[in-house]
Amino acid sequence: MLEDLGKNRLQTIKMSLYMVQARQPEQEERTRKSFDRVYQILAEMSTLIDHISEESLAGWRHRYRQTLQRVESESQ
Repeated sequence: MLEDLGKNRLQTIKMSLYMVQARQPEQEERTRKSFDRVYQILAEMSTLIDHISEESLAGWRHRYRQTLQRVESESQ
């Protein structure tokens, strides 16, 4: 479920960028390269989401437990 939510958000961002890009057919080279880089980052994020598992999340929680506790206590 988390994977689906994350991928849906990434797809929404990608579609929004595509719509902006489609309205500007005569883009400067620098702007086009910026869009290409964003699409590349979105693809990398999608790959990362593919590799998230309950085990990796549990490991992350264990590794950053103290930081999480500190952040939670500061926000109260």
